Amino acid sequence: MGAQAAHPPQEASSGDKLSPTPTPAPSPSPLCTTCAHPAPHVYTTYTSKSNIRLGVCTNCGAFIDPLIEAPALLLVLDLVLLKPRVFLHLLFNRGSPPLDAGVTLVPFGAPPAAPPGQPYRARVRHDLAALTAATLAADVGVRVLPLLQAPGGFADTVEAVALTVVGAALELLAQHAATLALALVVLYARGWYPAARADTRDGRQRSFVPELVPLVLLYTTLFPLLLQLALSIWYAPPASIHEALPTTPALAVLPERVVASLPPALAEGINAAQDSVVAAWSGANRVWVGTRLLGGMSAGFGLRVLLPTRPWETTSIVIFGWVAALLVSQWLSVLEPGLG
Repeated sequence: MGAQAAHPPQEASSGDKLSPTPTPAPSPSPLCTTCAHPAPHVYTTYTSKSNIRLGVCTNCGAFIDPLIEAPALLLVLDLVLLKPRVFLHLLFNRGSPPLDAGVTLVPFGAPPAAPPGQPYRARVRHDLAALTAATLAADVGVRVLPLLQAPGGFADTVEAVALTVVGAALELLAQHAATLALALVVLYARGWYPAARADTRDGRQRSFVPELVPLVLLYTTLFPLLLQLALSIWYAPPASIHEALPTTPALAVLPERVVASLPPALAEGINAAQDSVVAAWSGANRVWVGTRLLGGMSAGFGLRVLLPTRPWETTSIVIFGWVAALLVSQWLSVLEPGLG
């Protein structure tokens, strides 16, 4: 008997043609802290666990993550200096499992059979919870210190502290929720999230999870809050001529002769605006203003490292979170004077 002829493959039905093959979702992986290219591992361990070799990026040729062996003090200094590599290290590479030279290699992108340590998203959520608690404690400490120095009984102080904790927590929640919501809207409009391809060359997109946005905010907010807390404990502004309020000409937007040449109604409005600026500056906490500006600029820089957004988009995301926190604070102050 002759060999049976091979049957030609059957054509797919019209329903099969209309449903494309789904693209597999990329699995989280480390990335290069220089070019953000995805990498299979950060370093390789050998028989002796103290003997390691740093991985080299196949895209730029630099070490994938030189900070993997850095002490905590160096990481803190890099955070203060707002170096992009420390954000990429803390968000994506810290705690990632190394390649064991004695274990059979797996294809890049495939999850290991038994990944050591904590899963990536669980690790991100753990860091988020820890930094949220630390930031909330620092914020409450900054707000509570003046209350402890005010006259009043123990019961009044405890009630004020409790109201401060609730208010700070609600403001923090509103800021992070608003920032995350607008960031996801911008990323969705740009087609960057959640439609990530498995062959993407952007390691940030490959490993991005929404929890990273508030995590960046916490990394950039905690240091200014700690600085303000330290200043509020050890620094008291001296009452001297150097601390006197600036006069109106010092804060003038236009020279006096220019204002005098304008129509009387317009000149009167400009002078009123300058007087209101001086009055607002006289009652403002300058340390608070400085640390908040520092935190806002740091948050914008951190989000620029994490997200592929334009500068105006990043600024809008940060300001949107600030406005949400301010609105919640104003609402709480109306609802309960001790909360705002």
